[in-house]
Amino acid sequence: MFFCLFIKFFYFIFYTFNTISILLFSSCIVLSFLFGSIGAINQFKIKKFMAYSAITNSGFILLGFYTFSFEGLVTSFIYLIIYLILTFTLLYFFISFIPYKNFKSNLQNLTFLNYKSFLFLNPWILFFLSFNLFSMGGIPPLSGFFSKFLLFNVLFDNNNFTLLIISLLFSLIIIFYYIRIIKMLIFTKYDFSSINFYYPIKYINGLILVSFTYINIFFCLNPSIFFDFFYYQILNLFI
Repeated sequence: MFFCLFIKFFYFIFYTFNTISILLFSSCIVLSFLFGSIGAINQFKIKKFMAYSAITNSGFILLGFYTFSFEGLVTSFIYLIIYLILTFTLLYFFISFIPYKNFKSNLQNLTFLNYKSFLFLNPWILFFLSFNLFSMGGIPPLSGFFSKFLLFNVLFDNNNFTLLIISLLFSLIIIFYYIRIIKMLIFTKYDFSSINFYYPIKYINGLILVSFTYINIFFCLNPSIFFDFFYYQILNLFI
């Protein structure tokens, strides 16, 4: 019901002014890509990096709305769902495994390098973190890649080649700085003696992280089930 009201409101506001709306959406998309990508390139603090990542991903979500088609709206909501799952997984990891004694005073200054100690303490945890970072960056064949691919396919079907090329170029930039973060976590030398954990790794924390990572793995094995489910669920709202 809420989704139907949102769609009707969206078309009532924007579809009547189609030419102006296309210009508005395309400008917002390009600016989101530009500021989000440039801001995240040299950013290693987790809080700021996730903020810039949210700006970039908002541009991808707007790509589906830009087409003013049912397929575009469906793919935007699928992308949003996948992004929320990945964001929850990453934030849960960063909050649950704090490498400092004082949680509140150091949360603002946490960097990715602080979590390199997992390479020594628990390599599997670092592996699951890297797996979700790869997915967030859009590395195939993970869920983040398929969500972007679906949006690119909608742009191609609607002959929006200019915006498609721009999106592909910025996707390469996004992949670059996500891979650089993973390289830093695994291959950068670090003094492990400077890390002092507030508490040992709890079973429930590891279980939640692994469970959400397995959602990515299941999605990789058969993405059509995921896409078809949401497509028909949304389609049924209009029948």
